[in-house]
Amino acid sequence: MKEETSLRNRYQKPYLSLEEACEYLSLSKATLYAYTSRKKIPHYKFNRKLLFMVTELNELIQTNRIKPLYEIEEEALQEFRRVS
Repeated sequence: MKEETSLRNRYQKPYLSLEEACEYLSLSKATLYAYTSRKKIPHYKFNRKLLFMVTELNELIQTNRIKPLYEIEEEALQEFRRVS
């Protein structure tokens, strides 16, 4: 329980280091470096260090959401009703 509280407190700051971002996203350093070099993930450089905004990481996660089947079916039904 203490470890979970500690993790929550760590992510309350606006920017994360590379190591913290890896832990936050459950990615390896190599993967995160690859994403930054391909500009697939928002990041900042300050004093030659990579930084990541927690809010931008959360937005990235949310934009890559996979819809559950019930949402897809509902959208299809709504589209069918619209064109009928």
